[in-house]
Amino acid sequence: MFVHRGDTLWLLAKIHLGDGNRWHEITHLNPHLSPEPQFLLAGQWLRMPDDAVNTEPPPLPDDVRWVTVGNDDTLTNLAQHHLGNPERWQEIYELNYGRTQPSNRTLRYAHVLMPGWRLALPPTESPIPPVRARDSPPPAPPPHQQAPPSPAETDTSTTTSAGSVVLASGGVVAATLAAAVTTGMVLRQRRRRRTYTPGSGDRSPPRLGPAVHTLRLAYDHAHPAGDEAAADTAVVLPATADHSGLHSPVVGGVGTTTSVEVGVRDERAHAVDLAALGGLGLTGTGAEATARSLLVHLLATTNASVVIPDHDACALLGEPPPDSPRLHLAADLSEAINELANLGNPGTDHVDTVLAAVLVASIDRPHQGLHAALDSAPATAGILIGDWPAATARVRADGTVTTVSPAIAELRGTQLFHLNSTDTRDLLDLLTDTIDGPPADSHAPSAAGSPEPDGHDETAHHARELGAEPPDSQHHTEELDADHEHGGNGTSPQENQEFRLPEPPLPATGENPHDLAHGRPDRPAGTAPVAPTAGDCGLAERPITLAVLGPPTLTWHTPDGADRDLTSMLAPKHKALLVFLALHPRGTSRATAREALWPDARGRRPYNAFYAALSQIRKTLADTTDDHATHLILQRDEHITLNPQLVTVDYWQLTQAEHDQHRANTDEQRFAAQTHIAETYRGELADGMSALWLDGPREAAHRTALDALAGMAAHYRGNDPQRQLQLLEHARFLNPENEAIYRDIIRVQAELGRTDAISRTVHLLTTTLADIGERPDPGTLTLARSLQARHDRAAG
Repeated sequence: MFVHRGDTLWLLAKIHLGDGNRWHEITHLNPHLSPEPQFLLAGQWLRMPDDAVNTEPPPLPDDVRWVTVGNDDTLTNLAQHHLGNPERWQEIYELNYGRTQPSNRTLRYAHVLMPGWRLALPPTESPIPPVRARDSPPPAPPPHQQAPPSPAETDTSTTTSAGSVVLASGGVVAATLAAAVTTGMVLRQRRRRRTYTPGSGDRSPPRLGPAVHTLRLAYDHAHPAGDEAAADTAVVLPATADHSGLHSPVVGGVGTTTSVEVGVRDERAHAVDLAALGGLGLTGTGAEATARSLLVHLLATTNASVVIPDHDACALLGEPPPDSPRLHLAADLSEAINELANLGNPGTDHVDTVLAAVLVASIDRPHQGLHAALDSAPATAGILIGDWPAATARVRADGTVTTVSPAIAELRGTQLFHLNSTDTRDLLDLLTDTIDGPPADSHAPSAAGSPEPDGHDETAHHARELGAEPPDSQHHTEELDADHEHGGNGTSPQENQEFRLPEPPLPATGENPHDLAHGRPDRPAGTAPVAPTAGDCGLAERPITLAVLGPPTLTWHTPDGADRDLTSMLAPKHKALLVFLALHPRGTSRATAREALWPDARGRRPYNAFYAALSQIRKTLADTTDDHATHLILQRDEHITLNPQLVTVDYWQLTQAEHDQHRANTDEQRFAAQTHIAETYRGELADGMSALWLDGPREAAHRTALDALAGMAAHYRGNDPQRQLQLLEHARFLNPENEAIYRDIIRVQAELGRTDAISRTVHLLTTTLADIGERPDPGTLTLARSLQARHDRAAG
């Protein structure tokens, strides 16, 4: 069958096999596909299982007429203008569903039409045909096709500049959720790095559910790699965070008030002041799907806690419900109301304009206690499945609001956000990993509001014994890193009595592994990590060097022996294209590059932007290298690649060194390959750029460098602990969250007799992990304490 733009394996399996989870059967029949439920390359043909249905649209009747979609056309106004009845939009939808349109697009959703499409029209007098059988009913007409709503009696609804994202399953969520998902993926990666075992060789990527994948792509499309205009709005997770706050991003300006985006109309999100409403009731076939989406939206884009009774959590989210620090489960509705009241009245410092807590629950009758709880705390709200006197919206399966209470009359015709249970679990799994809250072993307030005794927190207790600060330490990670590198004590004078300060300074963080391998004199303690130069890594063999490990850099080695940096002469999109090609040493297709870098390019000439970038890069190189390196990028038919005769790429050197390491027959060969890896890895792949296509190669390269340093450190184990410690410190600099590296550092510090330095190492680990909402494993603290105690006994 033919693949259209926006199709995914999951979507094709859902439509044609009846179950999106059967997507892997399609990959088995098409070995060229990536074994992930990601977006497919439009224009290709796929083999489908024998039981696939509706792989080709049915033939058109002989008497159909054709119409070209204009800029403002909708199915409703087309039906009104050409068929004389706006209710016949469904006939047009059914007749054109799945038919190929320009740019290899197709009509999948009734509210998504593109200018220039040619749609078949049914005969003027034909009756409305029955809906073709599918897993879910076809989407209702888009919200802006409905009759205009009547004026609202109270002003609780506003519009925002954000839009929506349509998921492969047919669910619709707020576009602001894409930024939250992207930030969550960054934080989850940092937490995964904490538990990686250096030297294990594990390269398994994290599973991305279809909803997470789609939202990350939506973010990348809005903020393309190399797009200078998007740089100011890119989501960047801060290196240090306020430990009392949350890592969940509050985006779009809505999350800072009691207003929450609930749906979309005319491609603009609609926000409702949930707290002012006094509860929003949802009825109809789409009530549960809308409640799921709003619950996810609240956890992802606001700091509000969500309270939900157990039976509702199981019904909406599945069993067992996810374990999230801001998702509070209650035994029943009465207990949930009490919890809502407690969370909504946290104290005198609370700001009433920020939503503090939301109850999500099903109701079957008026509830005086719930009324009182919502009225008494201005920072609380309710999303209630059932009729609610304050405000109720009847919602279709596709999220369209058909009837509403006067208080929310502006929502009539709006498409409320909605999610199925599978997409909800995938998103909550990510949010559970990344939204902040009290750590699992932190002090939880008792019923009286006072913290539990300190002795109940074994991790904090052990850390204090070692002199490590608790996670609310005012020392920032950057300061501690610098102090660790320079051999300082990391404490204020008042704290010195709590720390067992070492007499000698710690080894310098970031010692160049090349120096250690070849016996060069050690650098003075306190020097910062030194990245190898192009000459150190053998990268100057050809006239052009492209370094993508670290910030992308393009260097021309002139005939007279000088090095000229050309990076500033390239536009951001040009650098992104060079990085993309660097990740494909054997080249790739121009279609693949266009989909990654210019995903919105469409129409008759979708490659205009690609060829413009190619031409501009060649002109820049011709002007700056006197035509010595004009043809850096080669193209033959559909195939494009970097010219290996002109350019040396550090990423290619890294992958070759990793290959040499795997093929090594002796320890010397293996050590030499590991040294080459450590020399070549100057920093994160394409540091400063963000794109889904970068995530996998970036993490793989990072782990390759860590594995090499771990192997080199093991080489010195038992015979040169000083150099072993320097290599471990370099590994810690690359992966400051990795607890296994800290444990190895602690062991070597004890071997060298520097047990006082152990306290500072634990301090640094504790504060670094606090930035990602974690605390050291009790086993790490027990190890540190036992090594210090063993040294004290030996000294005594």
